[in-house]
Amino acid sequence: MLAVKTMLSTLLSIVLSMLFFTVVIKQQALDLHFVNWSLLPWFFAFAIAGLSICAAFMAAVAAGIDDPNHSSKSALMMLPVAPIGIAFFVIDAPNSLLTTVLSYLPITAFAVMPVRMSLVELAFWQPLLSLLLSIGCFYYLRIFAARTFKMGMNMYAQEPSLKAMWLSIFK
Repeated sequence: MLAVKTMLSTLLSIVLSMLFFTVVIKQQALDLHFVNWSLLPWFFAFAIAGLSICAAFMAAVAAGIDDPNHSSKSALMMLPVAPIGIAFFVIDAPNSLLTTVLSYLPITAFAVMPVRMSLVELAFWQPLLSLLLSIGCFYYLRIFAARTFKMGMNMYAQEPSLKAMWLSIFK
């Protein structure tokens, strides 16, 4: 819940900064014609789905770390940032095969599908399917994170290997 509050307060800060710049600095009338209000619920849903997937992934990785100062797994915590970087690279070709595939993969859908939705007109089933796949991924990733956490708790004062973490997921 804290992450959702952070996300909303960041959005509010961006909007207020934009409004301040437009009205006070440029001394222009407030004009929000460029905002596509019908896409905002979709963007919010994808943001929540992506945030949930990232949180479940980080919980799974953190369950296998006993000391963050000496762990080699800490670098895995940066993986959820990769889809956002990928979204910037595929923005030039929103209908390419790579962009289409990435918009359905739950790990990258939260960043790529909103980009596609804002650039091209999509059929209703495309973002819906992507969102449902993301929700399904979160459901199973949460179960996998719980199994990894259980394994980490049973290995008191030992840091499990990536292989042990991987095997604990499929027990």
